[in-house]
Amino acid sequence: MKKSLIFLACLAATLALTGIVLAQTIPAGEAVQGKSQVPTKKRVLGTVMSVDTVADVIVVRSKDAIITFEVNGSTKIMVDGKSSKLGDVPTDSKITLLYTRHGNKKLAVWLMVERR
Repeated sequence: MKKSLIFLACLAATLALTGIVLAQTIPAGEAVQGKSQVPTKKRVLGTVMSVDTVADVIVVRSKDAIITFEVNGSTKIMVDGKSSKLGDVPTDSKITLLYTRHGNKKLAVWLMVERR
């Protein structure tokens, strides 16, 4: 009987601590009720104005504006249907680009370029 009570007390303590640990997995202020934490992707169609492989940026002229996008190692780059690097992107070519916003910055997630 005594062993059963000790076992149940240990089990209750374990379950209580597990709840505390799970509650701490989401940092304070990160989860906002009713709002998705997954960044939304937006699409831009335009022309490549310039490419800077040192700063890892690409400048695109869309019908509405001239926009600078950051590029990183996870950005998928396709030139004429082939996987490519940022340095392979020719200026004055058609581009379709998907990006996400991170504060004031626009990060290119995927871009496809067709040479003219």
